[in-house]
Amino acid sequence: MATVFWLGRDKRLIYAMLLSTAFGLLLMCGILAAELAIVGQQGGRLTWPYGDPLPGSYVAKVGLPVFTIMVALAVSVSGRLAAFSGAFALATLVISLMTGERINFLIRACGGMLAGLLWRPRWRRYLWLVVVEILAVVMLFRFMPAVQNRFVNQFIEQLPTDAGSPYAKAMLPGVEAFFYAPVFGIGPANFRDMCADIVAGRGGYACHPHPHNLYVQLLGETGAVGFVLGSIFLGSIIWACFSASLNNRQNVFVATAWVVPFGLFWPIASTADFFGQWNNIFLWSAVALALSATSFKAQVK
Repeated sequence: MATVFWLGRDKRLIYAMLLSTAFGLLLMCGILAAELAIVGQQGGRLTWPYGDPLPGSYVAKVGLPVFTIMVALAVSVSGRLAAFSGAFALATLVISLMTGERINFLIRACGGMLAGLLWRPRWRRYLWLVVVEILAVVMLFRFMPAVQNRFVNQFIEQLPTDAGSPYAKAMLPGVEAFFYAPVFGIGPANFRDMCADIVAGRGGYACHPHPHNLYVQLLGETGAVGFVLGSIFLGSIIWACFSASLNNRQNVFVATAWVVPFGLFWPIASTADFFGQWNNIFLWSAVALALSATSFKAQVK
């Protein structure tokens, strides 16, 4: 709230926050590179400095506003700034891949490609950037079969196309919670305590602390009322950033900011706990920074 309505009213502070976000992203990438060199992946994922497989969430979510700007600059400007922006985007994308976070990697990769189209793209350079990033991923898959297996084979096998999918097993109990209390739901954050009772006697379900999807969790924990209001809330954030970009095409940050909530609130993605705290700091700090773009006024030149 402070980022959007207080600090975000001053361009200098917004740019300072973007700079500090970029520094934090580079620092995290350095930590993860050290983990790869010293101990390597554990179970196909990286865990430093948390001791938990969460750095991929930090890289993808906290760093998304900066990443989209860097991609847009890499395909639009010239000289050293373009080279630095392209190298920054490519290095952080590779680290995101190495964290083993599949959905977070997709958010970054797709968000970057979309951002590259939004601010004065030079089409030949855009195509080159896409080709280089694809080649980097292909080379990693070639020399690290375990990474390829996790991101391609396992990912396709686990898609929620049938009741046996791990994603389906995690999300379907949230749907059952909605049928249990369809109007107002079972209550925010109550899923972790009530899931076992709700799915009792039904085989093939897996009870987690949350259903791993924002909209399924809204259905189950806040019912139809909360789902409608929550969807309007999330949609209004995307629209606020998008309408700001329509009114100010001159600023690269404003032009690309709407990609952040658009990617993070994508409805079919696997997500963290909507009502959770510390993991969602990553998401909401990025969204708040994107919303601060709405304070920029369009300039004649």
